[in-house]
Amino acid sequence: MANLPGGKNQARRTYGYIRPPKQEIVVVVNGASRSFDAQSMAYHRDFFRVINDALQSTAGGPSPIAFGEYDEDLISFNWTTSGSRAFNITFTATPIVVLDVIPNTDLENINVFLSYSSPTNLSVQVSAPFSGSVRYRAIYSPTYPIMVTRNVISSAFTYNAYAGYIDLVGINFFTASYTSFGSPPSQAWFTPYDINGNNGASVALVGSSSYGLTSSSGDISSAIVDRINFLVVA
Repeated sequence: MANLPGGKNQARRTYGYIRPPKQEIVVVVNGASRSFDAQSMAYHRDFFRVINDALQSTAGGPSPIAFGEYDEDLISFNWTTSGSRAFNITFTATPIVVLDVIPNTDLENINVFLSYSSPTNLSVQVSAPFSGSVRYRAIYSPTYPIMVTRNVISSAFTYNAYAGYIDLVGINFFTASYTSFGSPPSQAWFTPYDINGNNGASVALVGSSSYGLTSSSGDISSAIVDRINFLVVA
């Protein structure tokens, strides 16, 4: 090598460089085509999540979870016996609705029942005036069990749920049957639905405190000709 005026610091070595070919990936998200170079992907959190879900579905990998329709919220009572409100979402069809009274110091032997529901709203009655809140849980799916997001509480909470109803004709007990989750449900709710106008306020319902693998049973204070809605979750 020839001597350079600046010494060895001016010596330069040249190495070969091969640029990887562009890898264009095209996906369709919400009806719109998007393309990007896989060699220079920008990892924006939300964009990557959407693209990644689409890629998995296209590549035959695990598809995103298909959540069922679900709503959960409170109805407030101020020394009244009835209350109603609109759902936070519009259901495809009339959902299964279950109820429970939020415990408080003014609560004494209050029976709660569903008096009306539609895809957009519901009405609830209690057996005596009280001040407090009733929580409703409303769910709709063509098939069960289904995973649902507890959207009002937080999208981080989910249920694997099965819902349905039992029509009773002059009996004072019920059995709710459901598809096995693989283990007994962790929670269950049972609610009279006064579809026949039989004054469900006079009915006290005792649900099962332990839930079987494929069914749960409960007792009612008197024989009724009406409906019991149920929701079991894992």
